[in-house]
Amino acid sequence: MSQTTCRWCEIIQGIRKEDPYLKEILENDMSCVLIDIPFQTNSMGYVTTDNAQGGKKTVEHLIQQGRKSIGMINGHESAYVSEKRLKGYKEKLNEFNIPIIEKWTVNGGFEEIKSENITHTLLTIKTNNR
Repeated sequence: MSQTTCRWCEIIQGIRKEDPYLKEILENDMSCVLIDIPFQTNSMGYVTTDNAQGGKKTVEHLIQQGRKSIGMINGHESAYVSEKRLKGYKEKLNEFNIPIIEKWTVNGGFEEIKSENITHTLLTIKTNNR
């Protein structure tokens, strides 16, 4: 049995699921490590955290602090981490019978200024349960 050793490896993160580069990587089975993109082959691995659990723990902490009006600024709808975080967020709200208000769940596109502006907008919303 022969083994081929590659002298380089790419580390890839922050890529959308529909990105053509990701498709190329998967089709060519390139040697790489993906961060927060759950694909694995003989020459490709990935590392990630439990993003759904992170979403749940965040909501649970806010509920323990007495919050009932809980919004979410997510990354991007086409990012694996965003899908999982949103899933955890919604599951925990449902578990505590707290309504999910869709206009309070916004994608910030992983952009700092955009997310900051969304934060200011959400914080100005008047609610009865703050």
